[in-house]
Amino acid sequence: MQFFIKKILPFILMGSLIMPVFADDKNSKLSNIKTEIQSLQQSIAHDKDSYKTAENDLQTTEVKMNRLFISIADLDKQMAQLQNNIARLNQQITTLQNTLLQEEASLGKEMRNTYEFGQDSAVKLILNTESPDDLQRMMQYFRLLNENKLVSMKKVKDNLDQLLQLQQHLQERKTQLQNIRQQEQDLVRDLKQQQLQRQKLIAAIDDTMAAKADRLNALQQNRRSLEGLVQQLKSQPPMTTLPPYSFARLRGRLPWPLPGTIVEHFGASIDESNLQWSGVLINTPQNTPVHAIYPGRVIFADWLKGFGLLVIIDHGQDYMSLYGRNDALMVKTGDNVSFGQVVARAGSTGGFDKSSLYFEIRHQGDPVDPEQWCRGTVQ
Repeated sequence: MQFFIKKILPFILMGSLIMPVFADDKNSKLSNIKTEIQSLQQSIAHDKDSYKTAENDLQTTEVKMNRLFISIADLDKQMAQLQNNIARLNQQITTLQNTLLQEEASLGKEMRNTYEFGQDSAVKLILNTESPDDLQRMMQYFRLLNENKLVSMKKVKDNLDQLLQLQQHLQERKTQLQNIRQQEQDLVRDLKQQQLQRQKLIAAIDDTMAAKADRLNALQQNRRSLEGLVQQLKSQPPMTTLPPYSFARLRGRLPWPLPGTIVEHFGASIDESNLQWSGVLINTPQNTPVHAIYPGRVIFADWLKGFGLLVIIDHGQDYMSLYGRNDALMVKTGDNVSFGQVVARAGSTGGFDKSSLYFEIRHQGDPVDPEQWCRGTVQ
């Protein structure tokens, strides 16, 4: 028995040494896993923070771009009006210059006649006048005629000088507007670069996040934001002045807001998720004019997460239309819009990399299929 104990004792001692080693190894692995999980959680949290920051920066950039687009459009209107004024002014200057030339020619003729009359005055006045009084009256007539012509010419010249000064002022103003427009165009170019960089950053972060789950969560948040906004807008007072024809009666005959190709249809799955498109996505070139499909009042014109620069129009009778992802908004909240009025310029705001228009029609706050309401294909 003692012999057996002596034989097995070394193995027992060895086992007692090995067990703590195994335990330490397991604890080490668990510690490493926990560290890795913590690191991953921190990385995901950092990515989400970066994503949110990039989105906020993108919103700021795109809102600035919208303001610049509106300012440039206003400058273009001012320059067009200025050019019309310059053209009318040039016509007036040409007319006055021609008038001045005619007056100078007439005066020159009169002066030549007076001179010729004066050369042979001793003979001609004796032969052609009956009395000294007649001669005096004739000389007085020539003098007054020339004086009146000189006064008339001075007035024409003064008016011409004023018009030339005004012409110079308008040209200087035109140059000033052109310089301002160029500066704003340069700012737009810089903001475009910032927009592109932030779009790429958002796309890169989106790829590194838990892709489908986080993308779905973002889509759900965007959807909730829009639904919340629609419900809020529904509570506003209804339109008091309605168009003479009913929105509902135009089902299947409404125009599309712009030309393009529908690439996402109403009710289709979004990114293989359980979410569905509440409207249609129309691919169209950047800066394409977006037209109101029906008269109404603008009840929202601002940037909304997931939809970029968004316009919502209340058409009365519980109908509204929505136009998203625009590069520029041509209307503001509270504006009344007419049928076919340009309300925006298509683009890619909201974090998208391709120019398109997101378009919805809603009745009592619920989305309906635009392809059932707008006629034919997008034209």
